[in-house]
This record gives sequence, structure tokens and C-alpha cells, in this order.
Amino acid sequence: MIDRALLGLIGETGFDALRTAEHSLRTIPSPPAEAIVSWAAWTEREWSFTFVQRHPPRRLVVDVPHDGSEVNVRVRSVSDRPGSGPLAD
Repeated sequence: MIDRALLGLIGETGFDALRTAEHSLRTIPSPPAEAIVSWAAWTEREWSFTFVQRHPPRRLVVDVPHDGSEVNVRVRSVSDRPGSGPLAD
């Protein structure tokens, strides 16, 4: 799931957080067989990554806190935000 080319965009710290996020996806009920990173964001508290899963269609938002506290995985539908849906991808 992780492309090493992202290393240049998000740096080593972001890349490590992305690996943590990817690992967290394997621990949820019904883990995705394949998920593609579609969004990455950084705040002073955490890294946040959004993965897109095609079958069944859903988005998985993973928050990785900088302080090492528990990683949070949120399951979202494909169209639970304005402007999203099958035609937006």
C-alpha cells in the first residue's frame, strides 16, 4: 500500500506515521485487502491519512498522534462529505 516515492513528500517522520496507519488498518474488523492513500494532513497534534477502499466502497481515516498515544481509525462511507461520490473520484 505504501509507495516509497511518498517519502520525498512527507519526510521520514510522515513516512513512519504512514506505516503505522497502514498497520492499524490490519487490526480493524473487516480489514481492507487493498487501500490507497488519497489524503495526508499534518497538525501539531497528529498525522491524518485517508485511505480509499474500493470493495466494499468506503474511506478509512487514520489519525496517528505525534505523542505515541492510541491510533484512531474511522470508517466513512464514500459519500459522507460534500462533493464526494463515484463521480468525484
